[in-house]
Amino acid sequence: MRYLPNSTFGTKVAGGNIGGNNHTLINFPLGLHRDLVTNSFIIANSNGANVIQWHSGDSNWTQLAGILRKKRYDTDNIWLSD
Repeated sequence: MRYLPNSTFGTKVAGGNIGGNNHTLINFPLGLHRDLVTNSFIIANSNGANVIQWHSGDSNWTQLAGILRKKRYDTDNIWLSD
């Protein structure tokens, strides 16, 4: 949600009513980091088995690591390197 100063309502800027595994939804996020340099959020997308970056104002995210699960019970791991 985005709230402008002194407003009484907000505007939905990301997500929807359900979690999902496509580039417009996230699925059970477990970690969130605000990156002020890139004006984005880095999200540990647990049930998506990936780490994603969502830039403010964008309608979809970019994958940084992991896979994009197509099924709810895929069991692949996320591998990160230094």
